[in-house]
Amino acid sequence: MSAKFVIVVLFLAVCLWFAFELLFTAASFILAAILGRRERRKTTKRLKPGRVLLEFVIEIGAAALTHFLVTVAGALRFRKSRVSLNVTTTPVLLIPGYFSNRGIWVFFIKLLRGLGAGHVHTIDPKPMWGDVRDLAKQVADAVDAILSTTGAARVNLVGHSMGGLIARYYIEHLGGASKVGACVMLGTPNHGTLISRLGPGVCAKQMYPGSAFLADLNKFESIEKRVKYVSIRSTFDNMLVPSGNAILGGNTTNIALDHMGHLTMLYSSRVAKLVWENLRE
Repeated sequence: MSAKFVIVVLFLAVCLWFAFELLFTAASFILAAILGRRERRKTTKRLKPGRVLLEFVIEIGAAALTHFLVTVAGALRFRKSRVSLNVTTTPVLLIPGYFSNRGIWVFFIKLLRGLGAGHVHTIDPKPMWGDVRDLAKQVADAVDAILSTTGAARVNLVGHSMGGLIARYYIEHLGGASKVGACVMLGTPNHGTLISRLGPGVCAKQMYPGSAFLADLNKFESIEKRVKYVSIRSTFDNMLVPSGNAILGGNTTNIALDHMGHLTMLYSSRVAKLVWENLRE
């Protein structure tokens, strides 16, 4: 097999990969625009066409990279953080979302460490399409292991998309409130997302607006929370529809960003800085 043939095959594979990501991302934005049109009528803020086009292209790249990382993460077994007995910052546990694994955090970990995070850990909740309640039990085990090995008093949680729901269920239903200092959610459908109807698995049904799971999780939403909650959302999210469903009541800090796709958040230094600022407080 000649080197030229291998190069051609690889080039075609990359082209097909990006073609798929282009179609996937375009379809998600079109669906988000249709399903979220009622929410947009309520806002007077207009998106800038140039920024919209740019973010669409960036989201395609983010989707391609994220899906690649998710695909190879299990095989590569990304190196875990080394644990030091000298804990100077509260350990951080990163929780991936729907149909994802720890691979999605590769770049975000570097961003957090660059900002001063000393102990960053990840988890692979399995199965990716399983019940959120079962996935939260795995987070409980991970938190206990981190506290045991580091000697820290608490852990901070960061969840992307469904990962935020997993974190909340652990805190509110599995005794995590006494072990967690802060919980930051990125594009988390706290009140569901209409697009989840298209996804397979128990958790997809749980994320549909009005589901019994969400009703149970949010029944005490307005009560002041022991754990610091921060919900960071994008008004341009192509997976969280309507994007306002990320807003959580009570004493939650809700932060809205513009012109940022659902997966782009994982590679944004601006998002990482917001996360770290809220974890340090």
